[in-house]
Amino acid sequence: MPAPDKCTVSLKEVAMQEGLGIKALEKIATEHGYLIKVGSQKKLFIQEIEELFDKCRVNPKGRGSINSSTEANGISETRAGPTDQRVSKTLNKLKKPSRNTSGEKKNNVLLLNQPKSAAVKS
Repeated sequence: MPAPDKCTVSLKEVAMQEGLGIKALEKIATEHGYLIKVGSQKKLFIQEIEELFDKCRVNPKGRGSINSSTEANGISETRAGPTDQRVSKTLNKLKKPSRNTSGEKKNNVLLLNQPKSAAVKS
């Protein structure tokens, strides 16, 4: 009889208990080295099931952007870098109206369907 701390359970039983697909459970158990194969039977040690699920846990992601509500309290985990500062500066420049760079030119305006001699001075 096996020692109580070395009891095994079939992959199918664990999958049904946890609401997982057998193939998905087999894949993660194999990736993390927890799968026990004896002939055609696939099993897990009972005491290692919780540890297997802990290894599959996904860490929560930090907030990705800074807006007015998070800037004041410092919740955002994305730090502004030099590129972000340059982009911000460029955006501010683009938002401002540009000055007239063409200067004052006296152009002849050509009215359509009229000969060139009928050009109007502006």
